Amino acid sequence: SALPDGAFVLAFLPRVKGEPLDLSPGGHVVWIVPAVVAREEALAAHWHYASHNPGSAKHSVMVKDKTDRSEKTRSGALFHRWASLYESAWHLLPPPFDAVE
Repeated sequence: SALPDGAFVLAFLPRVKGEPLDLSPGGHVVWIVPAVVAREEALAAHWHYASHNPGSAKHSVMVKDKTDRSEKTRSGALFHRWASLYESAWHLLPPPFDAVE
């Protein structure tokens, strides 16, 4: 909930699900998710899950693609939606600051 508007979440994921994360060029994918989206959609999925599993309410907020989740489940739908909208979404970032001399 502390993510400020105008910020972004950069999520680095393995290119192949289940493989170790490889940060060398071409070894990973990156999602560039606007903070307002990450904050609202991830928290909504978290509270939806917590309402059905009350013991999880204090767990950290996670967006993940588990084998038991699909595009039809809330968390699975969120994961797949972000994969389609935010993978390599460099165009969402503001232009870099001009160098100050």
